Amino acid sequence: MPHGYNSSTIQRINLKLIFNLIRKHQACTRVELAKKTGLSAATVSNIVNSLINIGLLYEYPLATNGVGRRSIGLKINYDRFHAIHLRITSSNIFLGRYNLEGQQKNYTTIPYTNDTDRRKLLENIKSLIRQEQLSPLAPPILGIGISLPGPYDNSNYLGLIGELVNWGDIDICKEIYNEFQIPVYAENDANIGALCEWWKDSSITDYDTLVYITLAEGTGAGIVSSGMLLRGIQGVAGEIGHMSVNPDGPLCKCGNRGCLELYTSTAALVKNAQKLASSATSSSLSDNCTKKEFFQALLQNDPVATEVFQTAMRYLGTGIINIIYLYNPSILVFGDEMVSNGAGELLLQSVQEFVRARVNPQLFENLTMKLSTCNTDPAFLGAGVLVLNNISDILYDQAMFS
Repeated sequence: MPHGYNSSTIQRINLKLIFNLIRKHQACTRVELAKKTGLSAATVSNIVNSLINIGLLYEYPLATNGVGRRSIGLKINYDRFHAIHLRITSSNIFLGRYNLEGQQKNYTTIPYTNDTDRRKLLENIKSLIRQEQLSPLAPPILGIGISLPGPYDNSNYLGLIGELVNWGDIDICKEIYNEFQIPVYAENDANIGALCEWWKDSSITDYDTLVYITLAEGTGAGIVSSGMLLRGIQGVAGEIGHMSVNPDGPLCKCGNRGCLELYTSTAALVKNAQKLASSATSSSLSDNCTKKEFFQALLQNDPVATEVFQTAMRYLGTGIINIIYLYNPSILVFGDEMVSNGAGELLLQSVQEFVRARVNPQLFENLTMKLSTCNTDPAFLGAGVLVLNNISDILYDQAMFS
């Protein structure tokens, strides 16, 4: 049922709006903020002054042409707070401390297997966070962002769709919050990657609809429209890896058949390459080749690797066409393992050619396809963006802002 907003909610929305405009460099003076937001000068000044008082913003003199008073600009003090970034995959834990601009301060990786005790892993994570929290000279931790390889909603990880094994009985957000009393946020890695691209790429505006495609052990998508993350009722929106592209295809763990990620994930590429390599005589790949070996062979035009990759790109292109008609995005961004392993340009060229030949020209011409602009893994770097995306709630709820 539709409902109105109380004054506290409106204040939080306005704070986030102003912070985002300054961060995206779309406005850097009080006058510009008032014009772009439609807020009164008094409202803008109250929010800006409060952010200055807690040290999150600072003022600086703008250049002048010698006529009139010099304008005062506003910048974010990205070192006022830090954030803990945590990414959990099916085989590794990545944990780091970063400032609010994404500059790395500390970083740790913990590999593990299906046999590793998950409770011990959780204690290791807590120990690392405790070290960061107790660091005497470092700024306070604003929040902890957690990236997970599958849908997460209301403390519930949907393991049937996700990649994590034996984590189902651990409410990691609750466990970490109860230990440290620091705001904790968790989200699907594709959603986090989408937020990261939206925050980091200044060419992406609030008017864009962005779809971020993650191509790794699984295939997924995160969707940001008008600056808002589209999650669905259980956080499953964007799970394109479980879109059927072949109703008579192999059975997926989700219960569906012919799911997109069965053909396009990096795990699928390696599996299919191993099958073909066992009977191929002109390939450098073997029937037990690794992911690294597959991508090396692909970049060297190996016939088996090329055949497997191009088949996957046709399936991926089919999925992209469905996405275009479902969400009508203005920007499609490809990221994660397939891009980080050097196949990004080949992927982009293959998908563009496939989609261009099959989609309405007016739709295609108004769509930008590109590779991730993040130098660091977006699903990890974006864990801190998840914290920033909740900055107004954190500042109000932690009584840092009033």
